[in-house]
Amino acid sequence: RVAMQAGLALDGATHHDTRHGAAGVAGADEPADAIAELTARERQVLDLIAEGLSNRQIGERLYISGKTASVHVSAILRKLGASSRTEAVYLARATR
Repeated sequence: RVAMQAGLALDGATHHDTRHGAAGVAGADEPADAIAELTARERQVLDLIAEGLSNRQIGERLYISGKTASVHVSAILRKLGASSRTEAVYLARATR
């Protein structure tokens, strides 16, 4: 649900950022490069964010604490250079 809304909600907001290679990982000029830097667990968490799950729900699904899920979400946002969960999903989907 979030992934479907992301294109509408962030189209203008991320156009400038992605055009200028604002991906957060050092040396990653394109969002695809930043996505490749995510760990397998971070990719799992990103998929669950795209489903609209909260940190608590992500934790329950992956058998980790909500705090650990939050740490993964923060790492995803940092690596992708995203300022929100929705933007992270948008960037990930735009590279597929």
